[in-house]
Amino acid sequence: MLLYKDGNFMRILEGDEAIVRTLFAKIKDDQRHYGIITLMEGTQTERQFPDWSMGFRDLTSVDLDSIPGYSEFMNTPLAGEGFSAGNSKLSKNFMLAFKKNIC
Repeated sequence: MLLYKDGNFMRILEGDEAIVRTLFAKIKDDQRHYGIITLMEGTQTERQFPDWSMGFRDLTSVDLDSIPGYSEFMNTPLAGEGFSAGNSKLSKNFMLAFKKNIC
């Protein structure tokens, strides 16, 4: 899953560990990407975003109160201070809620 707001991205990578690490290394080496912060890493018995396909929704073009599960979470900057290791579970839960309710 990839979320974007105001020039900031939040991304979850899942899959075979070697493949994910190779992809993440490519992302980090790409000069267009900077300020990369790893919020969480580990293994799970099943994928959290199986069969996920990319989509787009402009949240400024709809009545936000009408979206089930809408959160003000994305109205805060996706900066390191707000996403310390202690907040990584919040970030993951937000992205799972986004998958379930928004897309």
